[in-house]
Formats: sequence, C-alpha cells, structure tokens
Amino acid sequence: MVSGESCVRRCNNCDFSKTSNLPKPKKKLIYLDQNAISLIVKVALDRAPAKWSEVRKVIEYALHMEAIICPCSEFHESESLLDKKFADELRRVYQHFAHGEAFRTSYEIQLWQIARALKRFVKEPEPDRNLSMTLGHLESEFSVPPPRLQAPVSAC
Repeated sequence: MVSGESCVRRCNNCDFSKTSNLPKPKKKLIYLDQNAISLIVKVALDRAPAKWSEVRKVIEYALHMEAIICPCSEFHESESLLDKKFADELRRVYQHFAHGEAFRTSYEIQLWQIARALKRFVKEPEPDRNLSMTLGHLESEFSVPPPRLQAPVSAC
C-alpha cells in the first residue's frame, strides 16, 4: 500500500509488514514560452515545422512520467489573447501542459519584495528565506492568494 511518502508491504501468509520511504521525485521545471506553445498548436494545421509535433510528444511523455512540470504564467494568458484565431486552442494547450500548476504572479512577487523591504527597514528579522513560506506569511497580511506551485523541483 502506498501512502504519502511511504510504502507498506505485507506478507499474505503471516501478516508481517515492512514500511519503506519512497524516493523524493526529481522533477525538472520547464517554462514553455509563448512561441513554443504557438508552434505546437500550429503544427496540427501544417503551419509550423513538423519537428514541433515531436516536441509535443516528448513533452506529453515527460509529463506522463512525472519527470517535468510546465507551469503556466500570467504572460501565457495575456499573449494568447493577442491571437484571436487561436486564443482558445492556445489556452487549452498551456493549461493542459500545466496540469493546474502556475507561477506566482508579478503582483504576488512585488508584495513579497515590499514586505521583505519593510521588514528590513524596521529591522525585523526574517524567519526564513524560503519564498513559499514567506508568501504563506504574507497571505494573512496582504490577502495574497495561496501559492499555486507546490511540486518539489530539483535544481536545473
């Protein structure tokens, strides 16, 4: 039985059980810029080089194997709106690749930077340099939505 970060194995004959820790996932974070997303969409219409079909297959496979995450950003939305013909398809593709993950918005980052500067100005010690914890702390002070990117990521 797999539960959280561990796996329990039981013997069918004697009910002996052994718990083992599962390895931490080592995902790579990949930012797909708007140009890549546009070419992936346009390859289906024969309006882009065929290699982008292969790129899409590789991304799909890596996502399926949980080897990568491709969060979307606020810039995907704003840049997709500029292309009236493909806006819906572009949105569908980057949301599909993101699997519900998104980078923090520039607004959230600005609030974190302002709060950090204010704390330094009044000489309040910083409890932790971990951005996700700091944003969690800011949540109560500035009504920032909770961070959306929670997947463990190894350094690229």
